[in-house]
Parts: sequence; C-alpha cells; structure tokens
Amino acid sequence: MKKSISKQKNSTLLAGLTLLFAGILAASVGCSSTSDLPDTDTNTPTTNETAVTETEALDPRQLVSDDLPEKDFGGQKFRIMLREEYEYEFDVKDQTGETINDAIYNRNLNVAERYNITYESTAFSAYWGKGVFNKAISNSVIADDNAYDLVVGYMCDITPTITQGLYINWYDIPHINLEKPWWVQLFTDAFTINDKIYMITGDLALSFWKGMTGIAFNKGLAADYDMENLYSVVRDGKWTFDYMESLCHQVSKDLNGDGLWDKTDMYGFVSNASTGIDAMKEAFDLHITVKDASGIPQFDVVNDRCVAVLDALSDFFKNHDGYIPAPSAEGDIEAQTIFLENRALFQYIKFNVVEKLRDMDTDFGIIPYPKWDETQKNYGTTVYDGSSVFLVPKTVPSTEFVGIVTEALAAESYKSVVPAYYDVVLKTKASRDNDSSEMIDLIRDNIVVDFGYIHSTALDGVGHLFVGEVRAKTANIASTFKAKQKSAQKKLDSIIEFYFNEEN
Repeated sequence: MKKSISKQKNSTLLAGLTLLFAGILAASVGCSSTSDLPDTDTNTPTTNETAVTETEALDPRQLVSDDLPEKDFGGQKFRIMLREEYEYEFDVKDQTGETINDAIYNRNLNVAERYNITYESTAFSAYWGKGVFNKAISNSVIADDNAYDLVVGYMCDITPTITQGLYINWYDIPHINLEKPWWVQLFTDAFTINDKIYMITGDLALSFWKGMTGIAFNKGLAADYDMENLYSVVRDGKWTFDYMESLCHQVSKDLNGDGLWDKTDMYGFVSNASTGIDAMKEAFDLHITVKDASGIPQFDVVNDRCVAVLDALSDFFKNHDGYIPAPSAEGDIEAQTIFLENRALFQYIKFNVVEKLRDMDTDFGIIPYPKWDETQKNYGTTVYDGSSVFLVPKTVPSTEFVGIVTEALAAESYKSVVPAYYDVVLKTKASRDNDSSEMIDLIRDNIVVDFGYIHSTALDGVGHLFVGEVRAKTANIASTFKAKQKSAQKKLDSIIEFYFNEEN
C-alpha cells in the first residue's frame, strides 16, 4: 500500500533538541559566565567572537558537513520500499509530541524543504523466511517498473537477492560518502568486496541502534550477594565469561526444590534462544567468515577457540547457571519476565528492550557482553540481524537524486534522530545511572559485523550453526559444519564470483 508523507513546516522539536545538546555541551566544557569577566570590560563582542562562542555551544554532530550540493528537484518523489514492521523509521506524517516520532518527522521535513522533494512509501511484510518482501523487489526490478528509489530491507533475510543482480554498487552512487560518521564503517568494511557493496546501514536505520546488544544486571541482587562493582570490573578489562559464570553460579537456585529447573526458578543469566546466543559469538571474538589477505571472506567456523567456547557454554547451561527458553516469542517474554521478577542476575538485551525495563522496581545497570578471557583485546557486541539495510534498485532513473537525498537523510538522522533516541530516550529515560550511559557508549563503539553470519540464509544456514550448538548444549560444531561445508562453500564461492563479475 502506497502512502504519501506530507511536507509541513514545523521544526520546533529539532530546535529544542539542538538547544538541549548545546546547553549540555556548554556546561561540560565549562564555558565562562559573565561573573568571570573583568568589571571594566563592557565592550560588545565582535561578530567573529560571537560566531566562535555560538560554534563552541553547538553539539559536535551539528558541525559535521554532509558536503552535499544545493539542488531543486522540483517536487520529485523519493520512493521508499519499507518493511511493514519498521515503517516507523520513515513513514511519519504528523508531529505527536513523542520524541522519536517528531525527530523523524523533522528530519524528513528538513530534507524535503532543502531539496524540494516529497516522499512516497510502499510497505511489504518482511518476516524471516517468508519471501514476500524479497519477491516484491525482485519482481519490480525484473519488470523494470521503476517503482522505488531506495529499498529498506531485512539485513539477514535480504542477502539472497543481492546475487540476483538487482542493485547498484553504492560506490557508484554520487554524493554517498561511506566514510561519514552516519554510516557504520565496520559494516562497510565487512561487506565491501572488490570495491563493491550493495547494502549499507547506519544512522538512517533507527532499528540498527535499537538492535544493538548488551547485558542488563539486577543491582539489588548484586548488592544482596555483595558483588564487586561490575562497572569497575568492565573498565579494568576483567569482565570475562569465567567471571560472569562464577557470579551466576552463586545466584542460580531451584526455588521449589522439584529438580525440574524451569521458568519458575532463579538463574544467573537469562536470554532468548536466538539473538541472545548469536551475540555470544561476536562477544567471544568468533566468526563465521574472516577476510583473507586479498579481502575475500573465508569460512572460519571450526577452530580450537570455538570448540572451547561451546564446551564452556554447554556446561554453563547444563549446570543451570543460565536459562534459555524454547525459541518463540513467548520464550522472549518468559526470559524478560524472570528478570523483571528479580529471579535473574543478568539478562541479554537489545537496546529496545532497555526501554521496556523503565518501569522495573529494582534498579538495573547496563554492561557489555563479557570477553572470553582477559587476553581478548576488546569487548565485542553485535546487532540484531533483522535491522534495516539500504539498497538501490538498478531501475532508478537518477543515481544523483538517490545519492543526494539518501545522504541528506542519513546526515540529518545523525544530527537529530540518533541523539533524540540515544541521548534523550535511552540514556536519560531508560538507563538509571551515568555508569550505564558510559557502558552504552562502550557497546556502541565495539559493534562487530560478520559477513558469513549476515549471509546465513544464502549460505545454507551456516551463520546459525553456533546458536544451534548452544541450544543443544553440545560442542559438535566440527561435525555439524562438515555436513554442510561442501554446499555452503559452493554458495560462498558463487557469492564471491558475483562480486568479481564485471557486469555487476
């Protein structure tokens, strides 16, 4: 169903946010007050002095130029193909007073006014493996109907359509600068092969930020068991799996003594059965593929580290220090309920779940996933594989139009939408202390994106072998991978061949 997004002139919220961040920054850098000036100095500041003062007060994001030219597109429609489940990222028609809604509204409005454009969105269902969205874009491009300028797809599920030759290389689209801070550089690095990349992501995808992962911990339980300050443990680089496991072992209890260990008991760690376990792979510096010296992804599924991790996780869940519900929406709710009822020390979270914990009576904190051991350099985290990615159909009549508008929307998202979500909603309303805000920054700065994991549906499901082993509480990944290796390698070779085909 197509929807037109109206162009109304109202930027009150954006102005308010700019003033908010200007005030915060000014306070943080310790700008002088008038009481600090000599009593005899009554001179009016020069124009240059005024400009410098105003520049210093601006949020640093506002100072990053998008380097875009000025254009008048004469009311041309920018046509966006969306997922029904994520229309909120773009399709906002009115201001409602809700922070994120109004930030997106003003972003759209600012770009529409700057370039004299309108918007038209078309949404399709895009549930995992259903194929409705993928079939719609494939049919559109094959029919050459020129229906969309930008496709906003399901990160993991849309990858099989790339090798159908439906999209334009982002490096061939004018005015797109993937080194700008509104694009995720680690994602760009992971998905660039032979100077080609067909899907990108960044601040234009609010779902990317909502989908970042970490761990919430119950401060009340931590205090009851006289635990060390976990923020300090993280800062000191000592937050490891062994450390977490030792804490979980203290807390886990069969509350009713029936020996069944179900959702009525108490656990050190609770998680859903899919993305919460997927996140452990990146946290422990494990990968489905790694790039070789030539920049070509190669399988790295089976190695000594992976086997050791799976052995440890198998014991962890067999010993009931952690709890994984059955894979289902009900299971996700089950894990969260256990945490809300103070029957879990730790809970895996996506950032959007943090918003749902705001009404929790007991205080909670936010920390990254642990490292595997202290020799691991960084804390690692991943992002929900259903987050949005952006692709450009080969049928677009003007890559300049697409490039300018997409880059402008991404830049505006960086300057207004992400601060509204990240600083106003996540830090101010959801997390309950400055330490958690620091940890959120740490998580954001250490996102790991795995080419093989995101291409799992195009690689015979190899990207999800790790989570399958954890669910089964086994460490048989070598034999499991061997059964799929020949087929998966053939598909990976086919993907790489596509990137080296001069016609693509």
